[in-house]
Amino acid sequence: MVFFVTVTQHNLLKNRDFVKLLIAQGVSDFGDGVAFLGFIMIALYVYSGGAFETSIIFISLSLPVILVGPFAGVFVDRWNRKHAMIASDVLRAIAVCILLVVSTLWSIYIVCFVISTLSRFFYPSRGAIIPNIVGKENVLRANAMSQSVMYAMNVISPSASGLLIAMFGVQSVFLIDAASYLFSAVMVMSLKYTEKPGNHLPASVNTVVKGMRGGMRILLRTPPVKYIIISFSVIMLFAGAVNVLYLLFVRDVMHLNIVWVGYLETIFGIGAVMGGVVITSLPKTTKNADLLVAGTFSGALIALLALFPHLYIIVPGFFFVGFFMVFINTPPAAIVQKTIPDRARGRVLSVMNATFQTMSLVSMLTVSAILAFVDIVSLFIFGGCMLFVLGLILFERKKVREMLG
Repeated sequence: MVFFVTVTQHNLLKNRDFVKLLIAQGVSDFGDGVAFLGFIMIALYVYSGGAFETSIIFISLSLPVILVGPFAGVFVDRWNRKHAMIASDVLRAIAVCILLVVSTLWSIYIVCFVISTLSRFFYPSRGAIIPNIVGKENVLRANAMSQSVMYAMNVISPSASGLLIAMFGVQSVFLIDAASYLFSAVMVMSLKYTEKPGNHLPASVNTVVKGMRGGMRILLRTPPVKYIIISFSVIMLFAGAVNVLYLLFVRDVMHLNIVWVGYLETIFGIGAVMGGVVITSLPKTTKNADLLVAGTFSGALIALLALFPHLYIIVPGFFFVGFFMVFINTPPAAIVQKTIPDRARGRVLSVMNATFQTMSLVSMLTVSAILAFVDIVSLFIFGGCMLFVLGLILFERKKVREMLG
């Protein structure tokens, strides 16, 4: 962390509310990371599941983004966002505790669905208040730091999860996840940030519908945001199933166990942290399009890893995939935060996430259906190549570079 602070060379870490958000996020992301490996272990290694069972976990996490997300965004823009985050954390902790009693596949699917539903209120709330805490001129760096914290937890949580499961059983990771939500709630409660008057308004069916329409109008009238949503939707349609494919690739092609899944997640996380450090040290004049184009190289690397499934290639390969992935994940939220007014930010972020998840869900369902006819390696190569090629086509043009800023 000393290196991280030295490289960034700005005052974000002097902002106490932002630091509290980062700490809350880090602890919560760690809990989610150890729990997620628990979900995967039960599906793939306890029940010997395949693409379908693994996809259902991702689908359970994705459906609320699509079905609840756009409506949640309207409430987020009308509620006290701090209170919404606290309530979401407490309720998620209660939901995870269910898995301390029963941990069948169906109970995991249901809990994943509930947690993801509650998260639809948490994440837009956090994303919407960041510009108010750090200022619009710092949102790209703030998001890069947030991405770095998330991926830093990806460094720690997979290995920790493997050890915890081996030593104390799978329920131990669910207990830690519940505790992490409660810690996050306490940290959010301590924020001194105050919202602008007028955000805390009652929300009826009429206001929700009007709010959604208003958010969509603002989105459609904001060219950078509209372009980001359309372009990422296309990319997710073709490359959104990579998350499912990589888990099957590790188990069925490389014949590695759950411990190695943790190691590779850790290596990916180290690369992503380094990518975040690089982004936060870039000048403020850096173009979003340049970051997005750099991020597309993660797709080329994914295709290469599928072609050469050897540990001495996979290990450094996962590092560089993580490094470049941060470059493509950071700009979208920053563009929304800079261009969308505070009163509509939660709605637009929710619509954006719902659209991305819809395309990713379609991709996962398609892959699950065609795995009986096409091998994992070919699909993995296809997904990586599409991410690379579509990214270059969509973000390299001069007009797009000027529009995205």
